[in-house]
Amino acid sequence: MTAQKVILCIVDSFHPEALTRCLEKGSVPAFEFLIKSGFYHRDCVSVFPTMTPTASSSIATGLGVDRHRVPGFIWFNYPERRYINYGATPTAVFKIGPANVIHELLYNLNEKHLSGHVNTVFEILEENGISTASINFFIYRGRKEHPVHIPKFLRISTFNRVRAKRVLGPRELVIGSLCRPRLLAQGIGTEKEVLPWKKFGVNDGYSGWAASQLIRKGRQPDFMIVYFPDTDRYSHVHGPLESGPSIERVDRELQRILNSFRSWDEAMDKTVFIVAGDHSQTLIGRSKHNMINLPRILKKYRLLGMRERQVEERDLAICPNERMASVEILHRDPELLEEIAYLLARDERISQVMWKKRDEYIVMQGGSGKILSFRPGGPLRDAYGRRWKVEGNLDVIDASCRGEEIIYREYPDALERIRAALEVFPGRRILLSALPGYEFSGESAPLHPGGGSHGSLHKEDSTVPLIIAGSSEDLSNPRIVDFVPYILKHFGINNKV
Repeated sequence: MTAQKVILCIVDSFHPEALTRCLEKGSVPAFEFLIKSGFYHRDCVSVFPTMTPTASSSIATGLGVDRHRVPGFIWFNYPERRYINYGATPTAVFKIGPANVIHELLYNLNEKHLSGHVNTVFEILEENGISTASINFFIYRGRKEHPVHIPKFLRISTFNRVRAKRVLGPRELVIGSLCRPRLLAQGIGTEKEVLPWKKFGVNDGYSGWAASQLIRKGRQPDFMIVYFPDTDRYSHVHGPLESGPSIERVDRELQRILNSFRSWDEAMDKTVFIVAGDHSQTLIGRSKHNMINLPRILKKYRLLGMRERQVEERDLAICPNERMASVEILHRDPELLEEIAYLLARDERISQVMWKKRDEYIVMQGGSGKILSFRPGGPLRDAYGRRWKVEGNLDVIDASCRGEEIIYREYPDALERIRAALEVFPGRRILLSALPGYEFSGESAPLHPGGGSHGSLHKEDSTVPLIIAGSSEDLSNPRIVDFVPYILKHFGINNKV
């Protein structure tokens, strides 16, 4: 096994142009050092939808949404016949109940929603004798049981109803102050980082401190994921291109981690650093027209409310995920899906309306009526080596053909990302992706007029920076699903994810 360890740092809502502006200012010395010490890509491709639970699941498993089966932040669980909502808005938290939201995030996301038929990078590595850690990352499923300590404020505010008392994770697991190794239980200067309004330690400052402490105390595992969540909120408020101050704060935490070694050069000798985003964001317009009101468009149908359980009495469940949405078909009428798809495709603010029909995937462009159908296998090949049979108009995904090669422009890796998303509940769901500047509204939906948003298939939401430092091995045409295979190869593990 190689002697070099690996640290994977994930920056939530990491926009390539925002990082470029910081580099030009000279305000991010750690990022600059890492880029000069390795490889830098501005266009690493996320999965679809570009939502944190979905992207985090792909980062942790190396698989698309069709395999790990976490299809969004808000989604309809067909087997359980209910909405899943990880607390998208304060209103949603109130309706669902804070204790239920905490249980969904702490326990259900990893141990019920993430498919039991796939392995996380923590499970694979530790089965091969390689130690691992997760710091504040959404997906942490491993083999070791860890107790959960609910802070007093949460116990009181939830009437002590939080059911998750333990979780399964890697050797070292940090979820703010809720779950952390004993050696991190006390830390001078960190008390303010675990306060309620600092998300009980699920923030950039605590992530950087916890990672640095593991290194300084000689407990650095062979592999560690460190998650920096705060740029997401900052971008939602100020817009993605104005997120420089937040990226500069991430840089200070990276400096803290690098300073845990005797020198930054020693850090490169001992550790491979991979720094990337889970997704990016797009600026949203300020007017009501920029909010695509799905309940209004679909008002003639019987829509399932967030807290309703009478699924048999409803036609549709609407799941708005910012710039992406799914419309779930609850009624058994076989013609209802296409009827609704064509109705939605009248709206020119929707870039793609997508559904599966038998063994074909259908994509219709909002407003134009242009249509594309495709299936795996065939004469055409994309940059990732996959082959496709395509009929119709490639303009729908802003792609073209050069001989037998498919060229993606505004919607990178579009065919595979659409296919994977439609396979979660095939034949029962319609997926929607909004044009830049727009997002979807619905019951208790997160809305960001004048700020940043994400979720869509568009490259503004989908491409993130990727830095690989301390290694001679690069990734060509990188995607976030490539991280796990890259890490397994680094540790000499011949395991197909």
